Amino acid sequence: MALNTRGLAPPANRIPLPLQPLPPRLYLSENAFLGVVLAAVEVFNKECLGILTGYRSGGSGIVVQRAVALQSAARTPREVRPNKAARGRVRQALASLSTLERPLGWFHSHPNQRLEPALHRLSPTDGASLEVGEIEVLAAIWPRRRSQPWSYNPRTHTLSGSLGDYNLKLSAWLKADAQHRPVALEIYCPFAHGYEELTGSAS
Repeated sequence: MALNTRGLAPPANRIPLPLQPLPPRLYLSENAFLGVVLAAVEVFNKECLGILTGYRSGGSGIVVQRAVALQSAARTPREVRPNKAARGRVRQALASLSTLERPLGWFHSHPNQRLEPALHRLSPTDGASLEVGEIEVLAAIWPRRRSQPWSYNPRTHTLSGSLGDYNLKLSAWLKADAQHRPVALEIYCPFAHGYEELTGSAS
């Protein structure tokens, strides 16, 4: 006879799994959004690279205020390598500013190749290069085939739309610890959500 076990406590030898906290939401300001997408457009079809600054809002939010492209990075269509000395100078300069903003992480782009789509996920090398606690905003970019209103897809955690002659798909990642891969973050960008496409037509 089947027993009704509904409402019964778990066996004493079964240890309940701890609840995993939800990853924080990433808030992308207008300045940061434009910094990322314009850097990706500028060097297409090579990869761009830059630093993200902002602050953490308690345990539930990361606010990215600015995205500053690193001009000295070595770029190819398949990878971008930072100038370590230049990157260190930028971080040191940011730390000396009397502002609440602090370095949060990095952004870079993945342009499409001739026979390959632009990837909106971090490569294993991308993930390994992140330090614990850092975030990465990734911009997949390819030539526009049709106009696409800017919108957020909660299933893929991506923000997509058209900018001039290009389509872009943004994703954000957090490296919470050294044992696991970076996790995808929810992106919230009021500026992007307010446009059908970034050609001057506000919705």
